[in-house]
Parts: sequence; C-alpha cells; structure tokens
Amino acid sequence: MKVQISIATDRRRGLWAYELSRFTPKGRQTIRNAGSLPHAHAHTLAIVAITSALRSISVQAHRDMVAEGRTAKPTINVVTLDESLADAIDTASKAPTTPLRAGRNFIDAFTKQSRRFDLRIEAEPDNNRLRALIQWARQHLPDPRGILAAEAVFAPRVTSALA
Repeated sequence: MKVQISIATDRRRGLWAYELSRFTPKGRQTIRNAGSLPHAHAHTLAIVAITSALRSISVQAHRDMVAEGRTAKPTINVVTLDESLADAIDTASKAPTTPLRAGRNFIDAFTKQSRRFDLRIEAEPDNNRLRALIQWARQHLPDPRGILAAEAVFAPRVTSALA
C-alpha cells in the first residue's frame, strides 16, 4: 500500500490542510482535513498539517502497513509547495540546530509521530492539486479575521426593564 500526504498552507489566513491518500488494489482512498492557527509561521502550519495527518493513521493501519511492506517503518511520501520546509526538515533530522521555524511543542509532537514512519518529503512548487487543496480549505473554514470583525448577531440590542 502506497501512502502519500499532500500538505498546503496559507500563512495570510493562518490555514493548513492535508490530504492523506492510500493507494490500494481496490483504488484510492482519500481523507482531507484542514484547520486554522492564526498568526503562525508557514513552517508551523506545515508541521501541524503533517502531524495531524500522521496522527490520523491508526495503530492498526500502521500494523497493516508494516506487515505488507515487511519493514519496521512504512514509507510515506509528503508533498508540499514549500521548498524551504523540505530542506528544513531534512536539516533538522541531521543537526540539532535547525532553520525549522516552528514552536518546540509542535516540533516535539511531529518528532513523536514521525518516528513511526520513514518520511520522504518532496517540494513541488507547481503542483495544482496542492493549490486546489488550500482553496478547498479556504472555502470550508471561516476567515478568523472575518469572525472577529463580524457584528455580534446574538448580542442584545434592546434590554427590557421588566426582566
């Protein structure tokens, strides 16, 4: 079974999205998920997306992948638009000081999840599927700035003196 994680981020809106695809003999199974983390760096958004995708792979699915591939660590391809992310993660795994710009708590969670797998990170800056993925996230997640700027609909306009 081949597994691929596609991640896309929108730093301006603080959005991250992933698409986890499992290629089986029966066909392709896809799971999409997205979230927001306002005011986060692009690397933080990408790390959160990858960690969320890896967490969505259950222990039983991991066991099946290990049994099928006959290796202790199944290989997962991670595809991203951000070239600096791929370089930063490769550097982070080899050296203690890293150009990876994400909080320690996010990096620790990512490290814990990535130990189960052999991750191959590829940057594809011209991948239209990844652009469609972040567009999907924009359509399905509200803009945090819009929520804060919206008028409070449920606030009382007139109060009663008889309350």
